[in-house]
Amino acid sequence: MINTSKRKLTLAYTLLYFLLFSAFAAVLYGSLYYVMVQQQKNQLETFYTEQQHDFFTYLQLPESYLTYDPNRHYFYYIYDKEGTFIHGDESVKDLQPVLYQQFLSIPINQEKFLRTAWEGQHFITLQKPIYDKQTLVGYLFVGQTTTAQTHFFTTMGYVFIALTLLSTLLIALLSYYLATKAMTPLAMALSKQKRFVSDASHELRTPLTIFYSSLDILALEAKSLSPFGQQLIDELQEEATFMEQLLQQLLLLAKLDQSEGAPAFKRVDFSALAMITSQKFAKRMPANLTFSTAITPQLYCNGDEIRLRELLYILLDNAIAYTPKGSIYFSVEAAHNTIVVTITDSGVGIAADEVDAIFGRFYRTNHTAKQTGNGLGLAIAKAITLQHQGTISVSSTVGKGSTFTVILPKQ
Repeated sequence: MINTSKRKLTLAYTLLYFLLFSAFAAVLYGSLYYVMVQQQKNQLETFYTEQQHDFFTYLQLPESYLTYDPNRHYFYYIYDKEGTFIHGDESVKDLQPVLYQQFLSIPINQEKFLRTAWEGQHFITLQKPIYDKQTLVGYLFVGQTTTAQTHFFTTMGYVFIALTLLSTLLIALLSYYLATKAMTPLAMALSKQKRFVSDASHELRTPLTIFYSSLDILALEAKSLSPFGQQLIDELQEEATFMEQLLQQLLLLAKLDQSEGAPAFKRVDFSALAMITSQKFAKRMPANLTFSTAITPQLYCNGDEIRLRELLYILLDNAIAYTPKGSIYFSVEAAHNTIVVTITDSGVGIAADEVDAIFGRFYRTNHTAKQTGNGLGLAIAKAITLQHQGTISVSSTVGKGSTFTVILPKQ
């Protein structure tokens, strides 16, 4: 349990850090990228505003021509309203046909920013219509190279990813260390508690046995006692029996906790075990309950037959105890590489806020006030299930019943 808690704490802290750092990195990256793009757009708008008169003049040229200067910061291409190339200054050879094909799908009277990648280079371009007294006379492509900025942000993205993964790994190690430190006092206290339960259970068995034997002797001589005295002896015998059962359950839990007498696992015919158990319970089923079964034959698991029988006894006993009338359904079936045990009743049910707590020791729901027991049965059932590398769960609706599901590895 301690190791499981440490793993859960480590996972929770690591996941929280990963989400927070990832969100921070994404916001920072997105903000910087947005600022860069806005700056590039503003630069193109400024260049267009400064050169707007010249662009209009170029439309009056008698013939088209294109100049090339690799050192230019900006490039532009001017077309008339029919889409015929008129003039341009470019900084990248043969880029004009590529951009022209890209803008063919855009109406010439629309203003549009586009980002283009071509032969390993990156560009941002702006399409602008050119008007003469509110009459469309042509349009313009103006742009600049953004290869360096794009590569910078690509590299920064990889750096952010690497930092996120590396820092998450470091946080995971630190979280596990801190969780271990935090759990150490709890582990010591839990160990002392388990040792106390085990020692107390062993020490109480002898006086309880003597007490129980003395009651048996008194019961044999009860004829000389008054009816009230006989009633007291009967009640004491019931309480002694209850105490003996409680001590046996505490001893079993102590063994499961401390791995004392670890079960000698062997191949178990779980179907046969379930069938024998169901037959025994069918005989003791109250008249107001309907008991039905569906057990798939020849399902085997690796485990301790005695404790697996105890597991089924606990779950079926609970189903009978908390089902005043109605039905109980017991099934055993195969699912992939597992054995699925299901016990469904139409009893009092369990409240949603109590479902996670019923497997705790000595926990009893609000519906169990009138029932006998000490609240250890489901705790033992869970311990046995975990010892067999399985899982146990419950789904329930108050007033309609509960379904307990145990999943065990199939051999």
